[in-house]
Amino acid sequence: MKKKNEPRLFGLITRYKELSALYSTLASIHRSLYLKGKFPSFAEPKYFGATDPQTIAERRNSIEEFLQFVLNNEVLCKSVKFQQFLETSIVVDKDPLKELKMMRRRLIQLTKRVSELETQNEQKNIERKVLLGIVSASTLLSVVLFVRTWLNR
Repeated sequence: MKKKNEPRLFGLITRYKELSALYSTLASIHRSLYLKGKFPSFAEPKYFGATDPQTIAERRNSIEEFLQFVLNNEVLCKSVKFQQFLETSIVVDKDPLKELKMMRRRLIQLTKRVSELETQNEQKNIERKVLLGIVSASTLLSVVLFVRTWLNR
């Protein structure tokens, strides 16, 4: 049984994009309220190489620094946006290791699904470009034939 002031462990699966949006919102609140302390920097989003170990380490460090800063600032910690973000978290008090392993498996599944969707999207974009190229070439050919026919009258 947990004691009243004993720390609790929570888990949260989210995308970097969502954390980046939270960062922007809380940075804006920090700036507009002239709160104390220098707001930490945040790793820039990368569209290529997002799974690179160096990128992952950079992101992890900036996320940890950002969250620690927010948790140490009462105003930011109690902000509606931060509270809404935390509402999606899961308490992992019973068996933290088991819960974290389950979350990790779920994250791997989500990552694979995102990768599949990105691949499908890339394929569709390629198909669209090919179709547009065919349509453009076909249209150009039709225009050329029309002009030749018209000129040969």
